[in-house]
Amino acid sequence: MTAFVVWGLLAACAVYWAIHGFTRPLHATAAPVSERPPAVADLSRLLGAKPAAEAPPAQESRFKLFGVVAPKINAQGEQEGLALIAVDGALRTVRVGAVVDGDWRLVAVERRSVRISQNGTGEVTLQLAAPQPAAQGTLPPATMPGAGPVPNVQVMPPMPAMQQPGSAEISPPPLQLQPGQIVRPGNAER
Repeated sequence: MTAFVVWGLLAACAVYWAIHGFTRPLHATAAPVSERPPAVADLSRLLGAKPAAEAPPAQESRFKLFGVVAPKINAQGEQEGLALIAVDGALRTVRVGAVVDGDWRLVAVERRSVRISQNGTGEVTLQLAAPQPAAQGTLPPATMPGAGPVPNVQVMPPMPAMQQPGSAEISPPPLQLQPGQIVRPGNAER
């Protein structure tokens, strides 16, 4: 048993010296000091405080005008019209006087804008984006897929009617053309 303990101590010493003898110590280099102030964290939620309510986005930013139908005044003297309004990204078609969203109503439609009101208290005017200038340039020639170049086709003017003495006008018989055949004055076959 003593031999076992001696050999165990000898193996432990060998492992110790192998680890420390064969490895080089790491040289620590100093990290540069940053110029930024240290980060400050809000630990109030960790300690049980409720988070502060975030400010809701402005109500007007929820609406975007995409189109209007020209307003007209009906027989009762009321204004009519339609507007295409996006509310939180969802498009809706709204008539004058109808609910846009929640307590917002469409009050008036004009040529390039609409007015919406929240319970008759505050009004917001939504404008259409300015139209883009018309594109200018030339279009490429129209081609049909799989079609080759267009063959050179010549059209011959109509032939005058033949007339024989003492008879009524006689028209020439219709020509029978083969595909790709070009007819020129003077070489028509009958």
